[in-house]
Amino acid sequence: MDNFIPKAFTQEKDECPVCLARLDLEATMPQVAASLDKLLVTAMQDGVGSAVCRALLDLHSSFGKSHADYRVAFSLNLSIWFSAERFGRVKKVPDLILAYEEYRGEASKSLSALKAAVQNLQQVCLTDAEGEVSSHDSSSKDSSSKDSSSKDGSSKDSSSKDSSGNGDLSNKGKNSSLVIELSEFLTAFNDFQTKAERFWLEVDKWTDKRREDAFKVV
Repeated sequence: MDNFIPKAFTQEKDECPVCLARLDLEATMPQVAASLDKLLVTAMQDGVGSAVCRALLDLHSSFGKSHADYRVAFSLNLSIWFSAERFGRVKKVPDLILAYEEYRGEASKSLSALKAAVQNLQQVCLTDAEGEVSSHDSSSKDSSSKDSSSKDGSSKDSSSKDSSGNGDLSNKGKNSSLVIELSEFLTAFNDFQTKAERFWLEVDKWTDKRREDAFKVV
């Protein structure tokens, strides 16, 4: 089933804004999952610090929970649709709406937690990169001071070149692949976030209308 209308009703054309928003949202999920997996593998291969690994695992867990809460909330919303519009059992809708609102709240919380996990990963990666740059600069200065007695001029040139390149994490061989994967993940996640906001906006508008209709009958 690609939308609200099951295959049993293939003669019906689906133009529901919720359905179309859902299709757009779910099209982004495999991309986010795949880029997150690649990011995890790259981080393990590059031997990043424990803080980055922990942030990545937290992000992976948050994405899984967000996906699960979305599925439950959507299933309950689908039940409302079948009861209210397909079979006309409007009196059952209030109970379904109460259940939906509970999981809608959980879905909202898990989505917020997912956004926080992404921000935390970015901050941890930045802190980790700054630490590596600082450590590399210190070792470069020690090396240049030892060689200054024999090659004073050449060591100064070498030191200045090292310092100028360390500000950009993408120039460090150890982390360049991680930076690329992180950038690709953030692009996919931003698309997912935009589609998720649109989806929930359409769902909330639709549910408000069903709520009004249901409680009028009750």
